[in-house]
Amino acid sequence: MVAEPRNRRFWLESAIIFAAWAVFGLLVANQSTMLSALGGRPMPWVTALRPGLLEASLWAFTTVAIFWLARRFPLERGQVLQGIAVHLVAAVVIALARSGVRPLSPARSRRGGVRARAAAPPWRGASVRRPPSPRWPARA
Repeated sequence: MVAEPRNRRFWLESAIIFAAWAVFGLLVANQSTMLSALGGRPMPWVTALRPGLLEASLWAFTTVAIFWLARRFPLERGQVLQGIAVHLVAAVVIALARSGVRPLSPARSRRGGVRARAAAPPWRGASVRRPPSPRWPARA
């Protein structure tokens, strides 16, 4: 009977974590879409959603793993050194895994992935002029 509330709590926490990261992925996709439209090269939503939600889902799984690790190896009196060692090793493993996955993401593609096209501000392009600022008049 004790395992059932723990199991329920785990699934509820996981659902909240995935929902929060999904919202973040949608915001990243929206930002990519808006920046590409401002740059004069509109992007379909499907193209923007794929890297945004991929990144968000990877972070959601990572967050669930971090929460599990924090419960499994708490930093309590008498076990601080063991806990720090485990958390440090886990942090290095997660960082290496994330850096290995990042080049595979289309958002980081050198061939002009989603963020590569949308990263530059629109006024840096040759065909797009910077809008006049109220503080400085436009050049003639």
